[in-house]
Amino acid sequence: MQTKTLLNKLMATILICFAITHTACKKDNGTAAPPADVLSASGDSLSIAPVLNQFRSLLGDSLNTAPGKVGGRREINWDAVPATFQDNNNFPSDFFAQTDAALPNGRKRGAVFTTSLSNDMRISSKSFDDVYTGFAAQFKVFSHRLVLGAMNGNVIDVSFKVPGQATDATIKGFGVIFLDVDKEQKTSLEFFDAAGKSLGKFFAKASDSKFSFLGVKFKDSSLVSKVRITAGEEGIAAITSYNDKVGMDDFLYDEPVAK
Repeated sequence: MQTKTLLNKLMATILICFAITHTACKKDNGTAAPPADVLSASGDSLSIAPVLNQFRSLLGDSLNTAPGKVGGRREINWDAVPATFQDNNNFPSDFFAQTDAALPNGRKRGAVFTTSLSNDMRISSKSFDDVYTGFAAQFKVFSHRLVLGAMNGNVIDVSFKVPGQATDATIKGFGVIFLDVDKEQKTSLEFFDAAGKSLGKFFAKASDSKFSFLGVKFKDSSLVSKVRITAGEEGIAAITSYNDKVGMDDFLYDEPVAK
C-alpha cells in the first residue's frame, strides 16, 4: 500500500539520520573518551549500505589499492586470500602487511592481525559450514564469498603499517561488518593509542543471521595504533552452543600514516 511505502521510507530516513552519533562517551575507567563519529547499522545488505557508504566518505572517498597513497581509505574483503589459506587455520597475521616489491599490491594494505592463541584465524569459503553443519545459514556473506572468523578465541587485534613498508603507522577510523550478532553489548571495537591507552570501546548492534556494521572515526588529534575486535562471546569452533558466535566480513580504515 502507498501509505505503508511512505511509512517505510520515513523510517529508513530516521534510521539513517540516527546512525551517526557524535560521541564523547565514558570509557571503562570512567574518563571521557575522545570525540568520535560512531556509525552503526544492522539488517540485510540493503539496510546497512547507506551507513556503510557514509563511513567510507568519512574515511576518505578514494579507495587505495597500491602503496604510496596520501589520504583515502583501505578495505579488506578477504577475497585476495588464495586457496592455500582458505578453510584452515593457517592465515598469516601479516598477509596484508607485505613489503616485498615482487608481491601483488593487494597484499600491501598495512594491516597486521594477532590473536592470543596460535593458528586461530580462519578464512572460510563455506561460511564455516565445514566447522559445524548449518553455520552457512547463520553466517551470510556480505561481499563476494570469503569471510573471517576467530576459531577458539574471540579476540583479534589489528595494528598498522605504512602500506608496502615495515614502518609502524596509525589510523583515525576503523569499521567492521559483523555476521550474525545475536546479543547486544557483546561484540565490540576498542581503540588504543601508541602508549596502549584505550580511546574507547564501542558495541555493534544485534541482528540475528544478518549483518551488523560498526565504524568509529575519531574527530580530534587522537591517533589509533591498535584496534581490538571482540567477536561475540566465543570462537566459531567453540562448543558452548548458547554463547554468541560472530563472524566478520569487510574491514575498512583510513590510509595508515607513519607514527
